[in-house]
Amino acid sequence: MGGAGARGWACGCLLAMVLGGSVASAYERQWRVGPDFGWVAASFPGGSVDGFGAGAHVTYGLTDAINLRAQGDLSVFDLPEASSAIVYGGVVGGEYVLDVLNWVPFVGAMAGPVALAIQDGETVMHLGVEIPFGLGYQLSEQWTVGAEGRYRMYLLGSEAVSPSEHMAALLRIEHVWSL
Repeated sequence: MGGAGARGWACGCLLAMVLGGSVASAYERQWRVGPDFGWVAASFPGGSVDGFGAGAHVTYGLTDAINLRAQGDLSVFDLPEASSAIVYGGVVGGEYVLDVLNWVPFVGAMAGPVALAIQDGETVMHLGVEIPFGLGYQLSEQWTVGAEGRYRMYLLGSEAVSPSEHMAALLRIEHVWSL
């Protein structure tokens, strides 16, 4: 195929994609709610430990790219000195989403109160500052599934017994609706 034929074929393909392609659309004023669960790891003063985490989240789309988000979660860890720790709390914040495709990447920033309860010990309150990030897949207009990572720093609490940071790798499902 010559240069002119190749250019004509490429222009024809481009024109067909522009005219025949489906329109991607982003959504605002959309609610999403669902559970998440998976593996968590934290760096306690005695060393790093891993465990199980679960929670629930709700988001509201202010625009097609910015969501408000609130979540509550609980993580359980077995500590090296034969006790266990439970970390629980709630954080609020926002996230940036790119929801013009069936695959929806997101990243956010959140903060809120987080408690650490050690078996046969004290309960310590912290300010948790968190960065959620992940990728969702839109199964239908009402359901999405995905994977999410979270990095949390623990501030303003007792450093003697508390973790300094926390990572989570979670699976999630969401129910989606608009009002």
